Amino acid sequence: MINAREWPVRLIYILMAVTLAISLMITGASVQKVMASPGLSEWSRVSAPTTDGWVLTPDSVIVDYAVTDDGAAAYAILYSYNTSQFHLLKSTDGAATWDDIMGALEEEANGDIGWLVDVATDAGNDEFVAVALEMTDLSVHVFISDDGGATFKDAGEVEDNGVYFPDGYDVSDLEVSQEVGSNRNIAIGGRDNYGDAALFRCTITGDSATSWEGATDYVGWDDDGGFTSIFLTDIVFSPSWETDKTILVTTVADYGPYYVHLQCGSWGTTPGWNDYSTLGIEAVPIIEDVDIPIWLADFEASGIAGITVPSDYNSKDTNARVLWVWVNYYDEYEDDYPACVIVRVDDDSADPVGPMGQIEDGELWLTNVSYKGTIDEGEAIAGVLGTGTYDPVHGSPNELITECCEGVQVYRNDGVRNMDICCIRWADACKPPTGTFAMAVSYVGEDKAYAVSLWGFFSPYDEDAWSVSFDDGDFWSQLSLIDTHIDYLTDAAVSPDCNKTMLVSANEDSGCECDSVWLKAENLAGAPEYSGRWLRTWCGHLEGPPGRDWELGLLRLAPEETNGDNVYLFDYATSNVYWNNEETLACWDPIGSTVLDEIVDVALQDADTLFALDRYGDVAMFDDDEWEEAVDSEVELGHTIAVWGDHILVGGDEGEVSYSDDGGETFALLEDVPTIDGWVTVAFDTYFDTNNVIYAATDEDDNTGGIYRWVIGESESWTNLHAEPLECDIGVDDGDELYDVVDVVFTGLVVDRPSNPFTSADNGGVIYASYYGYYDGHWFTGVARSLEREVTINMTCVQWDFLHVGLTIDVERFDGLPDALKICGCLTPDSNTRLFAIDGWGPYDYYENEYGSVWTYEDCYAKTAPILASPADGATIRANRHACVNHRFTLEWDHLGDTSAYDIQIARDADFTEGVVNIVFYEPRLKKNKAASYIVAKGTLSCGVTYYWRVKSAKDQTGQVIHSWWSEPRSFTVVGGGG
Repeated sequence: MINAREWPVRLIYILMAVTLAISLMITGASVQKVMASPGLSEWSRVSAPTTDGWVLTPDSVIVDYAVTDDGAAAYAILYSYNTSQFHLLKSTDGAATWDDIMGALEEEANGDIGWLVDVATDAGNDEFVAVALEMTDLSVHVFISDDGGATFKDAGEVEDNGVYFPDGYDVSDLEVSQEVGSNRNIAIGGRDNYGDAALFRCTITGDSATSWEGATDYVGWDDDGGFTSIFLTDIVFSPSWETDKTILVTTVADYGPYYVHLQCGSWGTTPGWNDYSTLGIEAVPIIEDVDIPIWLADFEASGIAGITVPSDYNSKDTNARVLWVWVNYYDEYEDDYPACVIVRVDDDSADPVGPMGQIEDGELWLTNVSYKGTIDEGEAIAGVLGTGTYDPVHGSPNELITECCEGVQVYRNDGVRNMDICCIRWADACKPPTGTFAMAVSYVGEDKAYAVSLWGFFSPYDEDAWSVSFDDGDFWSQLSLIDTHIDYLTDAAVSPDCNKTMLVSANEDSGCECDSVWLKAENLAGAPEYSGRWLRTWCGHLEGPPGRDWELGLLRLAPEETNGDNVYLFDYATSNVYWNNEETLACWDPIGSTVLDEIVDVALQDADTLFALDRYGDVAMFDDDEWEEAVDSEVELGHTIAVWGDHILVGGDEGEVSYSDDGGETFALLEDVPTIDGWVTVAFDTYFDTNNVIYAATDEDDNTGGIYRWVIGESESWTNLHAEPLECDIGVDDGDELYDVVDVVFTGLVVDRPSNPFTSADNGGVIYASYYGYYDGHWFTGVARSLEREVTINMTCVQWDFLHVGLTIDVERFDGLPDALKICGCLTPDSNTRLFAIDGWGPYDYYENEYGSVWTYEDCYAKTAPILASPADGATIRANRHACVNHRFTLEWDHLGDTSAYDIQIARDADFTEGVVNIVFYEPRLKKNKAASYIVAKGTLSCGVTYYWRVKSAKDQTGQVIHSWWSEPRSFTVVGGGG
């Protein structure tokens, strides 16, 4: 079991007083069209980091924690300043989420809890947990549970013959042994009411506890009186407890200067210490005649000295009595600055591991050291106490507090041989875990480790968290218990395969003011236990535009990658750019621009090459490792940029669009988009390499935006695609009535990928454009969608569907800069498209995710069409011989999933330019075979004529007007000869 100690509340006051276009090998239309499955199409909120499951814990501190060996289960003590309450939390999913089990503890304690001191669990059985409490009368009790915290029992006050802990601040460590023969031992240590080292023991059977015994009364303690320990700092039960019944402790003796000893006890049939234990050795001197920061005992006694054991330690074998003890002290030869030493103990001898084995040459203070491996070979990680150093003469302990957002450093070493370090120096983490003070670390798997930031009480929202590393401690992500604040979400990015969602959040003025990048993968290949969980993978300061009081971090992905491995983060209107090549789960490489000062948009040509657009229209390329000289794009003010191979589009202000076909070496302005005063968002068509089509969407001040098309090399003016919501169902529902409105602006523009079997170069891909407007005191928003560029029969809203169902009046608008809309999916003919957009810039509700949210919409109809059933293609329909008109007959087609209404056309020609029947939003009868049908009334059609008919979905059961593609047409001929 790994167990870290808390930093008591008393020191809160002591220190306060002292003072974060894909290229697919897929063809276009195929002969046999494979269609995506239709389903309900409506907007829904994307799950985002919230306080649910204790992922975010704003204005809180982690007091203590304990984990099982495999890290699957964990316990934590959390103090919330918002509620002035302690919480006992349990996780069974690798510390990703937590449940509060405090209620059962409070019930057993009858409400007499002062504060929670320490928590420990069985290394191999998380159902057993022990919690040390200071009661309201200052006495220290231990409560135990053998059912995972569902119920607790009081093991009584920790006291023996008038010796006890004066209060909870004097408790240093609580540990639980393995279960052997249905029995467990609990050990709790620190400093007693006489000012001496204290260690108490009780035995647990099930949930029954024996009386507490003062274990320092066992013969041999302090070498049977050879010295006097004033404090016990750390407790470890031997990994071989089942056979050797050995307990190891570190103690501090005061002779003016201080001495630290390792004391070895055997708690078998006849308990004893040192010479009187089964080891038969004296207490091992670790360090002597030094000045130790004994004041750390008021924080965390294992911040003075601690023990680390290999997995094969066994006191019954003199060759297997090898371990480390580390000590923090003042270096008298370096002006009493902080220093530490790691000592290798072999049986009864102790020697420093050597200069290479000392972290940062021993010139800092440690929180703890965790070892993974055997005596022969292993790896280690070490957590540092804040900055690790301060000036004890001229400074104050506040110097130990790290700079906000920088985190607390963790060191790692994978070159440990024979519990010595001879070949590889300790390396610091490229991205440390977040927090500001004490970082405790724990190996919990082959490459996996936890880091827990303890007692970060120096300001609200100072980024204390439970962090995880999947690479032996080099890169740390925050899992849960994250003491941060989110003002608003600034951007979302989704891998083309829709597996990974990434978010950027801004924290303007709370606590450390750290901004963040978050990652959630539905299938996290490297750590499947965290699939579907949010990880914070970047923490830092976004500067934001000069002279503005807001930040805006934006994400861009490599177009040729379906999995979103290469990610670029840029700080809007600054020169700051960061690169991560492992889906944000690797160290971020700062590649800030050397040629542009105010980057407003970035587009990737491929994973190694990006083009950045400056506020003043300059474009510069970053290629692998350097920035090229900036080139004037000819637009006066830059807004958006899009890249397709060597082709580059730049959208500016007042309708300006420029184009380059030589990789950005030169640009030429196209004719202005028809707009008065609006920003332009640009995009390439799905089939640009064949049809040379580009699109532009405008965001105008007067809410009269539009969407336009241009063919490179052919067009002389922009073609208006008439994305106008007049008479279309795009309105805002205020609960009483649905308002239909006309004027909107467009803020984002994306086009689907070439896997759609219904699209082609002639038509172009499916277009999606986010929009918003204002009507009758309310904002409304959604996404406009167009399947077809050409319309043969005039039908209401046939070209554009305005997707808004599921959005409420509380959703203000999709207006993120510079492009508000993201897309994923469509990688295969049968995969649906998904859209993502953020509801404004804030505020974000990080408690319930009820506003400022990320929204998603699955387009279930962009790759499907009804299949006609009868009459058969080329069939004949009987006609009345006298009037020469049709008899009544029925058209049937396979019903599409959740469709509630269809459009039906009958025409005299296969191109449907000569329409005869044009029905919109027809709600069909459904037959038992799930076929939809429409009855063509008698006399509708003339005899002697061949007709063509087709059907498409027009409305979903949600009420959303959303069209599918037209079915493949069939023909029939009305012939005479009937009665």
